[in-house]
Amino acid sequence: MIRKKKVLIVAAHPDDELIGCGGTIIKHKKNKDTIKVLFTFLGEDLREDKSNIDNREKKRAMDAIAVSKQMGIDKPFFLNSTKEKDIRISQSKINSNLLSVIKSFDPEIIYTHSINDIHLDHRMTFEAVHVATRPQNNLKSLKKIYSFEINSASENYFVKNKRFEPNHYVNIEKEIEKKISLLKIYKKEMLKYPHSRSLKGIKNLAAYRGNTVSLNFAEAFEVIRTIK
Repeated sequence: MIRKKKVLIVAAHPDDELIGCGGTIIKHKKNKDTIKVLFTFLGEDLREDKSNIDNREKKRAMDAIAVSKQMGIDKPFFLNSTKEKDIRISQSKINSNLLSVIKSFDPEIIYTHSINDIHLDHRMTFEAVHVATRPQNNLKSLKKIYSFEINSASENYFVKNKRFEPNHYVNIEKEIEKKISLLKIYKKEMLKYPHSRSLKGIKNLAAYRGNTVSLNFAEAFEVIRTIK
C-alpha cells in the first residue's frame, strides 16, 4: 500500500506552480497525497504597468482557483494581501506568514523556486522557504525540499558559477498532456512560440529534461534537503 504524504508547493505567482512542477503535482494527486498550493504574490507587484492592476490580480487569482479545481485539490492559499504593493518591505512578512502555514499544514515535502532565478520575487520566495524551514524551527515531519525551474526565468540568471543544476528528475510521461492543458487556463501568462514560456516551449523543456535521463518527458529539480 502506497503511503500518503502531505505536499506543499510554494510558488511566487499563479502559473509558476504548473510551469515548475505541474506534472509532479498531478502525480501526487494520483497517489492521493494531500496537496496545498501557496502563492506568495499575485504576480502584478513588480510590473511597470500599474493600470487596472486590481482586476488583473483578481483574474489571475480566479485562474489559480480554476486550476486547482481541475486538478481536484483544495483552493490555493494567497499569502499576502493584494493591497500590499511594496515588495521592499514584504520579505519579513512572507517569512513569518509562511512559517505559520508550514507549521499548521505540517508537510513532508515542499517544492519551491530556485534561488538561481532572474526574478526577485522568485528568489524572495525561495528565501522565505529557506528561513521558515531552518532546523531550529523543529519541523519534524518535513523530509524533502526541492527547487523547480521556471521557463524564461531560471535559464536567464547570468551570475558567475550560479545556475539551476538539476539532480532529481520526475517522470511525467503520463502527465505532460494534462499539464499543458491546465496551463491553457493561464493563457494570458503564456507567450507565443518560440518564447520559452509558451506552451510548446514548456513541453520542449520537459522533453529535454526527460531525454537527459532516457525518458520522454520529465520535470527537473534541485534537491535542497532530503532526510531519510
